[in-house]
Amino acid sequence: MFRLLIAAVAIVALFWWWDQPGGFRSSCETIAYPVRCQGATIGNRCHGELGDALPRRVFRVDAAANRVTENGAAASEIHPRCRVTDCGEWECVDEIFVRTAHGGDFSEQLRPGLTPVDPLRTLSQVYVPQWKWWEQRARAFAQRTTRRFMR
Repeated sequence: MFRLLIAAVAIVALFWWWDQPGGFRSSCETIAYPVRCQGATIGNRCHGELGDALPRRVFRVDAAANRVTENGAAASEIHPRCRVTDCGEWECVDEIFVRTAHGGDFSEQLRPGLTPVDPLRTLSQVYVPQWKWWEQRARAFAQRTTRRFMR
């Protein structure tokens, strides 16, 4: 049992290290950790229950060119109208969203003056710290595994 606990801690530490600037990834990027919110989303806060962890979003930052590029499934998307201070401090504004990285935390909010159609009936997403994202993934895995064994 003790060996299993040590192995689990080692795996968690490896995943954590992988996402750190000194890990395998480039140090000039921001990783956003979205989680589905079942309830109203106001700002970057979920007023309801947190649901499934969604795929991470990776933003590559080029401070010299004042550019932020998001790596997507289809192709990389360059965000318009960005103000980049450095790799971890930037803000991009488009027609709908304001995306901000500050101190390693990412947020995406509707531009001021825009309101969601019906936030009480729409599933939306919020961005959480890395540890909370992994917790939501682990919770979903545990629920799936429990259901599988209960059959």
